[in-house]
Amino acid sequence: MTESKPEPKPKAEPAPQPQRELDPEPKPADPSAPPAPPGFGAAAVFAFVAAAFLAGAAGGAALLAWSDPESAAGAALRDRCDELLRGGSSDDGVGEGACLPGEFSCNEADAAEASEADARQHEMAEDVIRWIRDNDGFVSEKVFLHKPADGGPRGIYANGTFEEGERICSIPWDLMLKPSEEWVDPEDRCGTIEALYEDMKDDKTPYGRYIKSMPRNYLPHWWSEEGKALLRELLGPKLPPEIIRNDDFFREVYKDCEVDRDDDLESHAEVMVTARGDDELLVPFYDMINHRNGPYYNVKHIVHDAHARSYMGKPYELVASRRIERGEQLHNSYNQCPICYGRRNYFGTPDVFAYYGFVEAHPQRYVVDQVRLKFDVAEREDGSGEVEARFAVPPSVWGVDYLKEEVERLRAFERKHRGRGRATTAVAKVPKSEREAIWEFRDAVTKAFEVAIEGAEGVADEAVWKCDEDWWQVENWKKRPCKWAEER
Repeated sequence: MTESKPEPKPKAEPAPQPQRELDPEPKPADPSAPPAPPGFGAAAVFAFVAAAFLAGAAGGAALLAWSDPESAAGAALRDRCDELLRGGSSDDGVGEGACLPGEFSCNEADAAEASEADARQHEMAEDVIRWIRDNDGFVSEKVFLHKPADGGPRGIYANGTFEEGERICSIPWDLMLKPSEEWVDPEDRCGTIEALYEDMKDDKTPYGRYIKSMPRNYLPHWWSEEGKALLRELLGPKLPPEIIRNDDFFREVYKDCEVDRDDDLESHAEVMVTARGDDELLVPFYDMINHRNGPYYNVKHIVHDAHARSYMGKPYELVASRRIERGEQLHNSYNQCPICYGRRNYFGTPDVFAYYGFVEAHPQRYVVDQVRLKFDVAEREDGSGEVEARFAVPPSVWGVDYLKEEVERLRAFERKHRGRGRATTAVAKVPKSEREAIWEFRDAVTKAFEVAIEGAEGVADEAVWKCDEDWWQVENWKKRPCKWAEER
């Protein structure tokens, strides 16, 4: 067995795709996201965050010093925090925990700085929506930007009820960032990278300024060498996604683009087109809608014939795929849409992490070709909030053994690098955002594999090894099992 997926495969380039319509009952509104009027102001957001933060911060004096980098105290705090986070002479010792106790907190100081940047980005996002409306586009007045208090990502929420099929937005062709009109190859994004670079460099549009404000290098292939090394240690030789073990994957994808990765804006344009592009298009507002599958997935866009390129010159339109309640977040899907092709069968949580830089919320999907495992981890239907494994194909004894071995290895990784509440020097040298992403991914995979081991008890079956090489296309074994190898 090999670790790569059997052919034929869909194209490798990452691209959020159009949505499909779902039949399940709509999910109740997210209680963490109370409705607010459209145009929820950035100033109000920042005032609230700042007030809550300053009220709860024990190290208020340290934060005030930190906010003034020219002061002697501010400089001393920065130097001390840098020393603690990056220094250390042994694997026993320094790290993310080292800055937390004591007279000040690097994390709190970072939060003060981050909250101001986040407020600016929120205002830029609202500028994009106003810009669309002022330029013959449509964004429903029943949506608003909101960032949950639990620290989740900013998203688009409903401030009123949307009926199934009701229009959410219509983005004019002229407002999208794309190659020239003559550029019609959806698999070559060099022209889009160039268009975005020029927009950001010259501050041409509110959309370009918004994209310019995004965090840098948050996809694993663009991480620091220390971050990539730690992630590869976490993955080992068997854990997906395979592409992270190939450092040249995206360099090969973009080999004809001649991007200078030492140029901040050029490199940032490459990352943004990778993470936010729909094929060769960057679509304002559409890319503010977060990804989530299952009953949370509630929007779709009007599909033109992509192969005939019939969408060229047409607006980009989103509608509700089911009834959306007031206060509910709008969700897109990057892998379960009707024209996501083979992605619907094999593109799972590890792939989302590699291509888009985040760990998706439940439901999650895991596909491991070398042991023919394919299962989803989803919330139980009893409303308990607990999750369970749902196998698309019966797990084999070999597959269950793989899960157990990987769980033990992932636990050993945690003991090595996060044991006793202190990080090793190797971890401490990794930038904070990368470090947090690695631990989030590690924790998600460990939990998923533990749940799968529990769910496999009493149902292990070797039937999957009788399937042909297209076994991974099976979505529900009981309704439609695989084609047997001897049939071909």
